[in-house]
Amino acid sequence: MFQRLTIIGVGLLGASVAQAAKRNIPGILITVWARKPATRTKCAQQPWCDIVAATLEEAVKNADLVVIGAPVDVIPELVEQATSSLAPGAVVTDVGSTKGWICKRCTAVMPKGTTFIGSHPMAGSEKTGMGHARETLFEKSACFVTPMPSSAPETVEHVAHFWTQLGARVFVVTPEEHDRITAHISHFPHMLASCLCRYLATQCTEWKTFVGNGLRDTTRIAAGDPTLWESIFSSNRSELLKVVKGFQQELARFEGALRKGDAEQMHKLLQEAKGYRDAITPRKRK
Repeated sequence: MFQRLTIIGVGLLGASVAQAAKRNIPGILITVWARKPATRTKCAQQPWCDIVAATLEEAVKNADLVVIGAPVDVIPELVEQATSSLAPGAVVTDVGSTKGWICKRCTAVMPKGTTFIGSHPMAGSEKTGMGHARETLFEKSACFVTPMPSSAPETVEHVAHFWTQLGARVFVVTPEEHDRITAHISHFPHMLASCLCRYLATQCTEWKTFVGNGLRDTTRIAAGDPTLWESIFSSNRSELLKVVKGFQQELARFEGALRKGDAEQMHKLLQEAKGYRDAITPRKRK
C-alpha cells in the first residue's frame, strides 16, 4: 500500500524499519535523512537505502509514507518542518514511546490532504544507533497504532498493514490509552530498574563482583540512554505518576507481610506475582 517510504532519523528503530521494509515489501523505494552528514554517508553504503537526501524537505517530497525515527521531544518539530514539502495524500507516522501530546501537536500542523497517525513499535533495546538495527526487530512484537478521532479508517488500516508487513502484531488504541498502557508496562519498569541501580550504587562497590543473572536481567534496561528516557518520562509524567503511586501501595503490602512475619501472606503475594510472569508470552529473538 506504501511504495515510497521516507525515514527521518536512522538510529536503532529507524534503520530497523528500513531493513525490515526492504526485506518484506517488494519494490519499495526507501529514502532516508539524518541530521549528521557522517550518518548520511554511512546510510549511502547500506543495501537497504535507495536514496540519501541532503535535507529533510527533499527527503519527504515524494513519499507516500514518512516514518519519524527520532526521540519524542523532537518529533513534533521534525513533523512541522516536513509539512511544507509533503506530497498530497502523504501519511506521516512515528515510533515515539508517548503518543498523547505528540498526536495532538502533529495532527494540528498537518496540511489539508495529508495525515499524521502515531505508531509505537514495542521493539526497542537498551542499545542505540544504526549499528544495532536488524531486519527482524519487529517480528512478533506488539506495535500500537494511535489514530485521532478525525483519522480516516482507511488510512489507519494502511498504517496498521505497514507494521504487519514488518512482522509486528498491531493494536489500534487511542493516544491516551496508549500512554496509560506504556506507563505501566514500559516506562515504569525502566524507572524501577534505574532506581534499583541507583540504590545499589550507594552500597559497597565490591558487591558488583558477585552479581548473577538475576540482577543483570532485572536491571538490563537501566543501561538505556538517559537523555532519551528523561524525555520519555517527562512527556508521560501524569500517567507515570499514577503508576508510581499504585506501586508504592503494592510495595507496602510486601513490606507489611515481611514486617509481620506473615509467611502465608508473603507466599500469596509471590504466587500471584509468579502467575502474572508465567502468563507473559515469551518472544524469541532472531
